Amino acid sequence: MNRNIKLRLTRQQYAVLVSDFKSVKNSISIATCGVGFNITNNTQNISLSLCKSQNSNFSDSKIQNNENSQFLQFIQNFINNNLKKNQSIIIFVDDKSIFNNDSLIRNILSIQYNCEDNLIIGSIGFIDSQDRLHAKVLFSDYTIQNIDLISKVGGDLEFYFNDELSTEIEDYKSRTKQAYGLYTTNLLSKLTIGIVGVSGTGSPTIEMLHRLGVGKLVICDSDIVEHVNLNRILYSTTEDVEKKRFKVEVMTDAIRNCGLNTIIVPLTSNCISEPVLRELTQCDVIFGCVDSIQARDFLNRISIFYTIPYFDLGVKLVADGTGGISHVCGSVHYLKPDGPSLLTRGVFNLEALSSESMRNSNPIEYENQVKEKYIIGVNVESPAVISINMLISSLGVNDFLARVHPHRNHSNEDISVITADLNEVRLIAENNFPVCKVYAKYLGRGNCIPLLNMPELE
Repeated sequence: MNRNIKLRLTRQQYAVLVSDFKSVKNSISIATCGVGFNITNNTQNISLSLCKSQNSNFSDSKIQNNENSQFLQFIQNFINNNLKKNQSIIIFVDDKSIFNNDSLIRNILSIQYNCEDNLIIGSIGFIDSQDRLHAKVLFSDYTIQNIDLISKVGGDLEFYFNDELSTEIEDYKSRTKQAYGLYTTNLLSKLTIGIVGVSGTGSPTIEMLHRLGVGKLVICDSDIVEHVNLNRILYSTTEDVEKKRFKVEVMTDAIRNCGLNTIIVPLTSNCISEPVLRELTQCDVIFGCVDSIQARDFLNRISIFYTIPYFDLGVKLVADGTGGISHVCGSVHYLKPDGPSLLTRGVFNLEALSSESMRNSNPIEYENQVKEKYIIGVNVESPAVISINMLISSLGVNDFLARVHPHRNHSNEDISVITADLNEVRLIAENNFPVCKVYAKYLGRGNCIPLLNMPELE
């Protein structure tokens, strides 16, 4: 069986590791890693996300000769005090000879393991003189494999692949190369991006990422095409409505018929489900193109638990139904896993989340509480126009490109939200939000029981 392994860290976690190794000779750091896992097409897809770490220093020679009992005790104590169910460990060393010694790696890592299905014993990382991280995984069958992709998630998005990027591109990517260069163009071709919501904002997002040459797209929407969708879903037809086709089917056929190289994985399940969660944990970036508060919260949690950058796209069009428009705007929220959540940004609150959850799980009780004015009703219908949705979709994709290939005059660390206000005809960038106190403790946690700390996923 093939194995595809990814390791994700935040920019801050990466900076702490590098600082520790530069400040202390013979530095050793050990960390817990959350784990995401999915099997597709005879491939084990495994993601590791750095959670909690601790640093110390030990003699390299004694470690190599397996003589340092204090070092082994340091690892064991850390495991006993920090490792949670379904998590793994990763040990960072500053000596390349240790990293290259597979026999020693087996001795060091074989103390104890507690990962999902006992697939992984642990991992080892090495930081070179250019501050570049290299990492290996030891599996429970005692085979060792290099980690395929290491992601560093901050205002900028950095992806380091174990194998070399191609030096050649297809003709249809030549104009993208003219704008973003060979490296970024080829980088896009190796990324997996998830898009949840395949309607007015989601379908153009999928189309743009496809035309940019992204390697793999995981698209999710449980709805079928209806007549009211034909004003904004790309490629949709009246025949699709008559045949009650899923939105993801329409987009999947269009992309595959185009004949370009993007692999597409369509999901027709409700996005708040374990199968969708499993697929999304293996994505390198996620776009949320949904208007549901529950779905947004679900995607925000995935970003935090599995250290995945998340772009939340939203449109607000307030009209009176007879031609009067009071608000035309939309926002792209970029969410770093260790940054402010949608909750702390005021996109929604816990009361609204609870109300929508009740509407979906117990509609009779929901209506009763609305009538009794215990809760505020959730607005489920709002205008949607293709020109506005496409604008926000384009804004989101361009924000993603600017973080993969930094080119703005302002630091990406200073930009969390970009709002397009068509009433005032302006773009507004914001960054002043508090850290999330509700979800911050789950950074890098990975799989747990219940998943995402959401009982409905049990």
